[in-house]
Amino acid sequence: MMHALIAKDVARFRRQPNLIDYAATRTAFDWATARALLDGLPGGRGLNIAHEAVDRHATGPRAARVALRWLGKDGERREFTFASSPPRPAALPMRLVGSASARAEECLCCWGECPSFTS
Repeated sequence: MMHALIAKDVARFRRQPNLIDYAATRTAFDWATARALLDGLPGGRGLNIAHEAVDRHATGPRAARVALRWLGKDGERREFTFASSPPRPAALPMRLVGSASARAEECLCCWGECPSFTS
């Protein structure tokens, strides 16, 4: 079943979308260019999506940027920057948020309690 496309006037957006013309972007896509946008693991040990999404920002220019903001039921608020990234066992929340934050977007996740950032 085909649905009608929803046309939006990009000029009216407050923020420019990352992808305006899918067909043109797809046509121009090149794996070498895409690879050049990635840092890769330290020491040339390959690629890891968690590193690309969060870890590389912990020591880069985005280190002080808020990566995760936790709002408690009682009004408590905690903010975690890329630099204050949790240890590996508790890293999932940062991985989820990191992929969005890399583009200055927001990601909303719901937990029953504040994620533990201690090992």
